[in-house]
Amino acid sequence: MQIDALIAGELEGAGFSEAELAALRFCEALTLRSNEIPDAVFDELRKHFDEGEVVEICMVAGLFAYFNVVNNALRVEPTR
Repeated sequence: MQIDALIAGELEGAGFSEAELAALRFCEALTLRSNEIPDAVFDELRKHFDEGEVVEICMVAGLFAYFNVVNNALRVEPTR
């Protein structure tokens, strides 16, 4: 159910905790507009995670964004 919600972009009501939702919203903002992450997104993330955890979430999201860029450039087809 949660994976389907992620694919559909419908996170509300999919059983994610408030902390998970904050992390997912941050990761989405980082992926779509890393230079313009709204303060509200950071504020919500910091309600649930300390600075070390915020850095870790950012690094993991950034690493997977990198994988996506490379896979797109190499025209690697995603698998399920």
